[in-house]
Amino acid sequence: MSDFVPETEENEEETKPEPNKPVVVDQNFARRFLNNKWYGKYGEDGALLEHLNDDWVPVAEDEQEFLSQLWFEQEEQEKNAHKHYDWDEEKKEWVPKPTSSEEVNEDFIAEYQANYGVQYDDIYKKMDEELHEKAAKAQKEVEEKKEQKKRKKQGLPTEEAKKEGWIDLGDKVHAVYVSNLPSNITDDEFQG
Repeated sequence: MSDFVPETEENEEETKPEPNKPVVVDQNFARRFLNNKWYGKYGEDGALLEHLNDDWVPVAEDEQEFLSQLWFEQEEQEKNAHKHYDWDEEKKEWVPKPTSSEEVNEDFIAEYQANYGVQYDDIYKKMDEELHEKAAKAQKEVEEKKEQKKRKKQGLPTEEAKKEGWIDLGDKVHAVYVSNLPSNITDDEFQG
């Protein structure tokens, strides 16, 4: 602090700047620490006050807009700070968890059942059809095995024996493709 004291003329009285009047703080007074200083205000629309020398004094008008913006940003951060977050793998970011009122209510349950509910009647019908098909197939295999045993005892050829051996192909076209022949070869040369 400097020791400089401005000079005054003889007729002139020494003027001292009026200190800002201190403000009385009550319950509606909110405080925030912004830009390394304490600021406060009454309610939502109150003017910002700065804490100087153990007193609350009004903030200069040129700083009001900037400090109000900082105030609202910090207020928004505090609102979000109490929410719980989950990691969203698709978005690769933290997203707020839904509140309990969003999680389960009658509308949610009705929508869930409509969209994701299982129609048991359809499932049971399908399972019954599959079961009957498997049972019929198993019964058919058992009957075929019994028939094959009878044929073996009687000396008749079984289905497996019929499958082995030469097969008559009939009137089908049977072509053979040969590759890597010289381009100037004739049919006679190839067959000969």
